[in-house]
Amino acid sequence: MKKKKKKKKKKKKKKKKKKKKKKKKKEEEEKKRKEEEDIDSSKIMEQFFFSGKYTSLCDVWSFGVLMWEIFSCGKSPYAGMTNSKAREWIEEGHRLDAPPGTPDQAAKLMQRCWQYHEDDRPHFSAIYKTLKMLVDRLEKLENASAKS
Repeated sequence: MKKKKKKKKKKKKKKKKKKKKKKKKKEEEEKKRKEEEDIDSSKIMEQFFFSGKYTSLCDVWSFGVLMWEIFSCGKSPYAGMTNSKAREWIEEGHRLDAPPGTPDQAAKLMQRCWQYHEDDRPHFSAIYKTLKMLVDRLEKLENASAKS
């Protein structure tokens, strides 16, 4: 009789542990899902959040962030900030610094992409010209060093 009671107690303990583990896992999954649902405001311009208007010049802002991510080798642009903190920081006029080793022209282009007012941002046609100029310069440097 005592053995049966002990077995039942053990089973209950195991069930409780399992239940607790399941609950914790579910909470972690819920937290992760919620974080993934949040819009990454680092890539979407503030005017869209406040006015709901979305134009190609909002994409220019996002492109500037993408450039930053490329030159930082994939780091998170607003690491340690929540979306709301990042928006607030941007609203205060702050902008990301170019990652170390970023060519000056690329750093300047990023800053132009992050102008608060849409009209102050370059259009993609101007961005193309700037990037083409950078690539042409790199090719000239490579050709010159190959001849040496």
